[in-house]
Amino acid sequence: MIDVREPHEVAMFSVSQAGVECLFMPMGTIPDRLAELDPKRPTALLCAAGMRSQRVAMFLQAQGFDTLANITGGVSAWPA
Repeated sequence: MIDVREPHEVAMFSVSQAGVECLFMPMGTIPDRLAELDPKRPTALLCAAGMRSQRVAMFLQAQGFDTLANITGGVSAWPA
């Protein structure tokens, strides 16, 4: 899973606190960090509400990533 939220958002709620293995990559850093990702590995994308992660999924798909999932609703949809 890749969390594309900004640092201040992650500080409020970290997915790792919920026991989920997650790579933190704010949306704006994705193009520069593309080499860190494996286009053949299934990847789920997460943000606060699902919009930024959807944009990142579209970007990654254009870069040749073929197994992507956007987590609908983002962390806002997770139970409190």
